[in-house]
Amino acid sequence: MSGKTVNHELKTIDHWVRANKLCTNYSKSNFMLMNNHNNTNFSVSINYHPMSKQSSLKYLGVILDDKLNWKPQIEKFVRQLSEPCEMFFY
Repeated sequence: MSGKTVNHELKTIDHWVRANKLCTNYSKSNFMLMNNHNNTNFSVSINYHPMSKQSSLKYLGVILDDKLNWKPQIEKFVRQLSEPCEMFFY
């Protein structure tokens, strides 16, 4: 899928959001490419607000990365479990 197609679809979504009197927080909007290719010149924008490319995103509490790897999610889970356990070993 090309950046032009993505931008066209995002324009359609933005039009729907505005028609339904909703708003988009452009500063919190990011995108992530999930493939094995490094497309460095891929740019995406919503209503002339550029979106930043991320290698991992948090969605509904789950950390997704561009390789669909669970490593960031597992590392976060281990950190969360290890903090309360440290109190028992002092």
